[in-house]
Amino acid sequence: MSTHNHPTNTDQSSSQVGGDQVGGNKTSVVEIHNHPLTDLGGYNALEKLANKLTEEWLGGEIADDIIESLSYYKRRRTAKDGIVGLWAKLDKVDRFDYFEEALDQKVLFAALLEEWSYYASAQEIFAHLLSRIKRKHKTKIFPYIKDLPKHVIDDMVDKNIIEPVITDCGAVQEFHVNYDIALGMYYWLADQCFKGGMNDTALLSGRLRSLSCGV
Repeated sequence: MSTHNHPTNTDQSSSQVGGDQVGGNKTSVVEIHNHPLTDLGGYNALEKLANKLTEEWLGGEIADDIIESLSYYKRRRTAKDGIVGLWAKLDKVDRFDYFEEALDQKVLFAALLEEWSYYASAQEIFAHLLSRIKRKHKTKIFPYIKDLPKHVIDDMVDKNIIEPVITDCGAVQEFHVNYDIALGMYYWLADQCFKGGMNDTALLSGRLRSLSCGV
């Protein structure tokens, strides 16, 4: 394992999407919430884990194994439609020109995951974030993909998934998560072919950010 130094923060990019939330003749009302992840006691769970991570990092406490909640996400699933990998998914929907950006973002997250998985609390942070991304995609994004315009889906992904991840990770002092890394988590999950909301059908909304892998 290499010695960790405090990384240099990267400015967050911006995402501006406008438009009415209307698909065809159907009017859909979608509530977009942006709340930090909290535990049952009302405390910010990510903040508590971030404090534990600082203690582990300063004390050189290295984890011996990968915790089960993170291992669950690191196990690649079988794609139900047989389409495996980001390039194949993008190519199927004629979006292969987005491949380099999607791959770069996925690699950014994968590198961060690999580097900080030496610490148990960091593993818990990643498992928390990945589980919520999967859940929010299933409940807040996937049901509306066929009914709402692409730019509205993009905005929903930003508000329900990307921005909350960035907000929560603001409590972490040891590493920084910007839009690229947060999107990388989303694409990394899709590349793992998760069932129950991250669908094999990839890019049902037609836009790069709506890449999915499962139901």
